[in-house]
Amino acid sequence: MKVFAVDMDGTFLDSNNAYDKKYFEKLNTEYKDEFKLIVASSNTISHLKTFFKHNDIYFIGSNGAVIAREEEIIDTQFLDTTDINRVLMYLDNKHIYSYVISILEKSYVNKAAGEQFISRMQHYYNDLIINNLNEMNDITKITIEIKGDMKELIAQLNALCQSSIAVDSGFNCIDITHKRINKAVAIKKVMNILGAKMHDLYVFGDSDNDIEMLKLTKNSFAMANGNDKVKSIAKHEIPSNDENGVLITMEKILKEEL
Repeated sequence: MKVFAVDMDGTFLDSNNAYDKKYFEKLNTEYKDEFKLIVASSNTISHLKTFFKHNDIYFIGSNGAVIAREEEIIDTQFLDTTDINRVLMYLDNKHIYSYVISILEKSYVNKAAGEQFISRMQHYYNDLIINNLNEMNDITKITIEIKGDMKELIAQLNALCQSSIAVDSGFNCIDITHKRINKAVAIKKVMNILGAKMHDLYVFGDSDNDIEMLKLTKNSFAMANGNDKVKSIAKHEIPSNDENGVLITMEKILKEEL
């Protein structure tokens, strides 16, 4: 049994935030009992589920903070309240309002973020709620969009956090999640549930928040549109997300041509 772990934005999804559903259905029909799919993303579980009609998919959301299958939440890891307060105070002092806060089933955006940012985020969060972000609990992830020096902001955020970590998640965004989790940690938990061996794992990614999971296996694939760091870590480079790179490679693997 092969296990495919795929990032979504910039990897499985094309630039129009879609994928070739007919091609995916073809693989599901022809190789139904030969593979499992793990969707590992920075997005929320509820948003990820909107892309698939199949039940037998494991979803890893918020960069590993939540693991789910069908209607069951298998595992969660919430951000520390002290870290949250420090980060939000820092952003407020810097007049940075372009961020989204995610809990298990919903995501929230600050009213002060502006219409353009809110409209853009609604493409990635089907459950986005606009409010003033007061008294929020059980936060799994904070995503910040930044147009300036991302490395400097990441360094500042990491200096503030005790039990959380800020990472570049691509598309001018920074994700803050708990230090104990990432996509790789969550994938290991799913592999254990499946009783699968790590040599049967095939991983696909394009951004820094995919690095840990790409290191899990020699069967690691960077997208042609991925960043240089990801390409240096992955063992293989495949066609871009706009060229059906993941599905083409999955089919080759299932046909034992790769």
